[in-house]
Amino acid sequence: MSGIECIRNLPANKLVNLYLMASYLYYVKDISPIDDSQYDEVCKQLILKYQDIEHQHGHLITKDALHAGTAFHLRDADYPKMVQCAAYAWVDKGSPITCSLKTRRRRRAKPEALEPEVKPTKRVVRRKR
Repeated sequence: MSGIECIRNLPANKLVNLYLMASYLYYVKDISPIDDSQYDEVCKQLILKYQDIEHQHGHLITKDALHAGTAFHLRDADYPKMVQCAAYAWVDKGSPITCSLKTRRRRRAKPEALEPEVKPTKRVVRRKR
């Protein structure tokens, strides 16, 4: 699945994450994590799914900005620390959009896999005489 197709399949709140992280990196840090066509698709999809946004940072997104295809109105201080940290983690990962933004279930590790098996040992107690 291409990056554009992946973007089209993302729910509204995941699109908010992508929009804010990509905007922060591009407008504040001068890093381009996705190409222009992908960013434009994020804006188009957010316009279509605008009524479905229930994101804690949804208030930062306006329809006017989405129609313009920009988040230039946001300044460094406007981006929550959570968005900034997630954006840096995304860049550090170096993953393409098709991999880093897939919606998938993570497998839970089995409890046995988390802790090594420890066999009880016999404790020898010597008495003083």
